[in-house]
This record gives sequence, C-alpha cells and structure tokens, in this order.
Amino acid sequence: KDGKTWKSGPVVANDELDGNGSPITAFFIRHDGEFDSGRGWESTIHVVYLDKKKTLRERVRIISKDAWTPMKFPDDISTAPIQTSRLSSGICHDNTKDKSHQWVFFAQLGDKGQTVVAEIRKGEKDEHNENKWKWVYRKVLPESPADALPGTSLAASLTDITTYLFFQDHEGNIVRYDGSYEKWSSEYYFPALPKSS
Repeated sequence: KDGKTWKSGPVVANDELDGNGSPITAFFIRHDGEFDSGRGWESTIHVVYLDKKKTLRERVRIISKDAWTPMKFPDDISTAPIQTSRLSSGICHDNTKDKSHQWVFFAQLGDKGQTVVAEIRKGEKDEHNENKWKWVYRKVLPESPADALPGTSLAASLTDITTYLFFQDHEGNIVRYDGSYEKWSSEYYFPALPKSS
C-alpha cells in the first residue's frame, strides 16, 4: 500500500483456478462508474480468469475494502473461450462515467471451427445506450476471420482513440490489428524470424 514494496493481501482473490494453470488478466479503474458509493465513483481492481472448468469469471475488489465480489458474465460469453485461450484486457476514459469502457479479448471457435479472437466490452453506454455495465460482444476479430494460433498469447494496448491487438498466427508471425470507433480496419504482419542453423 505504500507504493514501494509488494505485499500479499489479507484476502484471497479467488480459489477457483485450474491447478495446472489458468489464464488471468486484471485492470485498475480509478473512477469505476459501476460502483458509486454516494460520495463518488469507487476505485476498483477487476480480475478476469478461466476457472478449473474453463469458464470465464470476473471478480472485483473496491480498493477501500478487502472483499472480492463475483461478477457474472452472460452464459454465451462465459462458455465461449476455448480451453487454450489466453486473455487480455483494458479500459478507457475511466474518469468519465458515461464514456468509460472495459474490454476483454479471448480466443474462441468461429463458425467454421477456426480459432478467432473475440472482443467483449461493458460500460455505461454504447451507441444504442443499451450497455449499462453488462458484458456484450463487440467484434470478432478480424472482420474476415483469421486463424489465430490456438493457445496464442494476446496483448492489447490503447493509445488515444486506437486499440492495438497483438496475437500469433499458425506460421508464427505476430499479427497486429488496429481498431477504433467499433471497427477493426488495419492489419499488420511481423514475420517470424528464421531459425538460426
């Protein structure tokens, strides 16, 4: 809590993880519009993970409290990630309740059985003013589905209005997609380096 040293907390965040390892991602929100104390929006930590049954779960802790609160994903989202999926997450506009969004990326099977990367989001509003802090699908990436490598690591970064998503394809290339305003429009390949002899 002093910002200088790591310390273990008094409460376990969760005990539902797979003993062989579970994908996990987390993010901090300084002003979380989903948690209003009456004195203002609380600061929170969100942890998203796949449990021992490979079901997508979320737990949230208000910084001023020790307890971790389970949050529920819709059934079609909680069971969507494939067993080898990794997770990545992020937030934007966390100082403005009606514009803030949280998102998570994971791998799932596409319509033709291929591995695709899915994006889910939640926030106070979307373009239809229907979100209201419920997780919803935004885009399955890319728009013409790519075959992501099963078990690929995912990484996401937000800069200004652009979200950058990275993953690895079947040839070992690093693929980057750039997205903004509900559309993923750019695709870049970074070829895998040849193995040295």
